[in-house]
Amino acid sequence: MANEDLGSNINMDIVEENKDLREENKELLARVEALTREANTPLVNIPAAGARPLFARVRIILEENEGIAPSGQYFGLHGTWINPETLEALEQQVQDKEMTRKEAQVEATENIQFEAYLRSGEEADVPVELLMLLNDAIMDVPVIDPITSQVLGYKSRLRYPYRIIPTNR
Repeated sequence: MANEDLGSNINMDIVEENKDLREENKELLARVEALTREANTPLVNIPAAGARPLFARVRIILEENEGIAPSGQYFGLHGTWINPETLEALEQQVQDKEMTRKEAQVEATENIQFEAYLRSGEEADVPVELLMLLNDAIMDVPVIDPITSQVLGYKSRLRYPYRIIPTNR
């Protein structure tokens, strides 16, 4: 009975640590995004025709990982977003009733696309949006009691851990 309580306490501690870690990552990501948008660094890859250029870039290194082949791991961002600048430019037409707000949103919608193979241990310039994808790629790993070698529970960790490289080195 006492061992069950100990195990549940350990699991609750792990859950609380993960919540704290996620909150720290959100704050860090917000700061990184703000700084890189200010820097307005140039693109490394050429976007597909009609795709939105992703100007907010950050330099990262994927940590060594058994799950990544020597040739690299494919990562891609595909989708649409509403360009706030285009939407703002159309605001006067909406005010003048020349178009509806929904029509303005449809006109301001653009495609985004980023594709890359990233290899462990190599620096890469990636869009800040990719960090959200990396932060959401988590997996459960067992928590093992060092004395009995029994699994006490599971904790979440990043599937593709990475480091952000400062640009002024």
